[in-house]
Amino acid sequence: MAIDFDALDLVRTKNKAKMYEQKKREQLLKRVDDIKQKLLKPIFNGCNDQFYEMWLNKAHKYYNDTLFKK
Repeated sequence: MAIDFDALDLVRTKNKAKMYEQKKREQLLKRVDDIKQKLLKPIFNGCNDQFYEMWLNKAHKYYNDTLFKK
């Protein structure tokens, strides 16, 4: 049984490419999930309580009900 080192190298290269693509895909999905989580939280800088209440009562519920239905 002769081992063909070129074939082994080709298989290793393909496996590395698949692992790299999977890693990139996982990173992208993580970034998308992080952005969704940030959008679910209200933007509040501590200086306008009325705006925060309005956002919480109207916009936050709208985003949750319509945009992030699962």
